[in-house]
Amino acid sequence: MARKTRQDTNDVANSLRELARGVDRTHQSVADWVKHARWNQSRTPPWSIRKAAEWAAATLSPNPATAWTQPFAAEPGSEIEALRRSPLSAAKLKLTLTRAAKLELERAALAGELINRAEVEQALARRAHAVRSAFQALPRQLSAQLVGKDDMQIENILINAIDGVLLELSQQTSIPSLPESEAQ
Repeated sequence: MARKTRQDTNDVANSLRELARGVDRTHQSVADWVKHARWNQSRTPPWSIRKAAEWAAATLSPNPATAWTQPFAAEPGSEIEALRRSPLSAAKLKLTLTRAAKLELERAALAGELINRAEVEQALARRAHAVRSAFQALPRQLSAQLVGKDDMQIENILINAIDGVLLELSQQTSIPSLPESEAQ
């Protein structure tokens, strides 16, 4: 009969706590292993630590608490897989990217590079109102000039008037205000 060496005795656990220390898990987890239907050792001690570690690696899913501390693989496209394996790292990355985007928006706002959306919409509505008002005023302004003219002369008068309105509107530097009825 061969004598057990020190290495052989370190591979054997005589209690759940010894087995847990050997496989670097809690004794509650290891107790669940022993009760597992596919456990490949006896339900009572002694247990082989090496066999228990191999069984856990083959049967159980990876420990999510340690997966995020592992560095990302260097293979192309493996970064996404690494983030899938470590949801905590993915969440930290998303938070970092969101904070960076927020800081960029704050910087742009302080630098005056951002325009308030409500102000842009209001200016657009005021500009559209000015265009509409200018074109609606044309019949009143031109009615006396159009009396007794033939089709070609009416068309030329209208083209010149429309071009004049568009030129005037394009040269306006200030945006007219909306009338009270439309401002609300």
